[in-house]
This record gives sequence, C-alpha cells and structure tokens, in this order.
Amino acid sequence: MIYIYFKFPKKLALVTLLLSLFALASTQTIRINEFMALNQSVLADEDGDYSDWIEIYNPTNEAIDLQGYALTDEQDSPFKWVFPDISVNADEYLILFASGNDRIDAAGELHTNFKLSGSGEYFALNSAEGIAITEFDPSFPVQQTDFSFG
Repeated sequence: MIYIYFKFPKKLALVTLLLSLFALASTQTIRINEFMALNQSVLADEDGDYSDWIEIYNPTNEAIDLQGYALTDEQDSPFKWVFPDISVNADEYLILFASGNDRIDAAGELHTNFKLSGSGEYFALNSAEGIAITEFDPSFPVQQTDFSFG
C-alpha cells in the first residue's frame, strides 16, 4: 500500500489528484506511434515498393475522425498532406506510406505527397486546427535502413 501525506486538507488533496489524473488522461490523443524512413525490405505497399511508412495510433477509448488532420515534413506548411475522411478506431493503428505518390482514397492504401529523409528532418502530425500533436522539432534523428523509430 502506498501512503501519500499532504500538508493541506485531505478533500483538497483528493480533488487536486483527481484533476491531475483527468488532465493527464485528456492529453492522450491520436499520434505518430512509429515510422520507417529507410524501408528497403520490411513492408511493401500495394505497388510492391518499399516506401517509407508511418504508423498512427489511437490510444483513446473512442474512434477519432482524421478528416482535416495533416502530416508534414515542412514546419512552414502544416497541411502539406491532409487526411481524407477516415477514422481510426479506439486502440487501433493506421499504416500509411510516405512515398510521394499522394493517394487519399480511404478505401485503399494512403500515401503522402512527400517522403521521409533518412538523415532526419522536421516531421509532424497536425490537428485540423493546425496544432502539432506529434512533432519532431527540429528533426528526428538519423535513421538506419529497415529499423523503425517510435
């Protein structure tokens, strides 16, 4: 059993603790969970190409509609590639390719209009309001061939 001692009234301590836990829980949202910038043999796309790939994860208890959210490799262009009308269910993953092929058909594989640089670069998932949710700023580290980062 863990004992916590407070120097202020117990009711206030309980309220403070509950508010802190609520604030922590509310910060969990969709995010870039993992990516591979130098994919040569791990995951092939529908064309048989080994394009860079990105894994998006929804850790929440509800589906999240990604329409209007965006991925970018340019800090000055937060909406470089915008998600189509697609949702990620609770506790599920979405794989898309950073191939430069720009495919937004939600019924098929999704492909961004940019590729990731194995030498590292700025990379972000932005909300529909343009707020960075996951951001590698100034850049993610240098990558190794066929090793994912996340």
